[in-house]
Amino acid sequence: MKKHTVITYDFDELSDDAKETAIDTYRDINVDYDGWSENTLDYHKEELKRLGFYQPEIGFTGFWNQGDGASFTCKEIDLPLLMEKLGITSQYKLVYDLLLTGDLSVNAGLRQMNTSYLHSLTVVFKLEMEELYQNDMTDDEYYPYQSTINKQIEELRDYLENWRYDICQDIYISLRNDYEDCTSDDSIAETLRINEYEFTDDGKMY
Repeated sequence: MKKHTVITYDFDELSDDAKETAIDTYRDINVDYDGWSENTLDYHKEELKRLGFYQPEIGFTGFWNQGDGASFTCKEIDLPLLMEKLGITSQYKLVYDLLLTGDLSVNAGLRQMNTSYLHSLTVVFKLEMEELYQNDMTDDEYYPYQSTINKQIEELRDYLENWRYDICQDIYISLRNDYEDCTSDDSIAETLRINEYEFTDDGKMY
């Protein structure tokens, strides 16, 4: 039996070529587990909660393939709070005031339209009138009034749908930037240093 002595090196002791080999070999070392995106996702979830979304869920796939993207869903929304945070209460004042007084009830949520993908076009903002309470009106007064409210709800839904699309894009860009940072040469080198991995002189981990 022959014994062979293997000399190992810390990352910073490697030659430039060996460092490059180590970095390329372990390019995914910071993103090869599910939790790499947790901080970014938690930040955006907290932002959505601040705007009035209860228990929002964010899904994504990435990053450079067709169909990649990010979206979020939520079954319950504090619509008056969302309108306040977005600064659109005066723009949709009739709906906002009725929501506050309880004379208007709407079904608000984010519906997943396509389960095969998770990009921004797979979800739609749902906003539908459930009840409109105006018992002191005659039918001749009520139905035109109801039509006016419905029209403003439709306009509000269109506004929120455009806003939702932009937020999905922002979330995806944040995740992509985070991924690019995690897979950058500097981040990989730092991980290899911190964990005190040992390498052979060709840059392969021992």
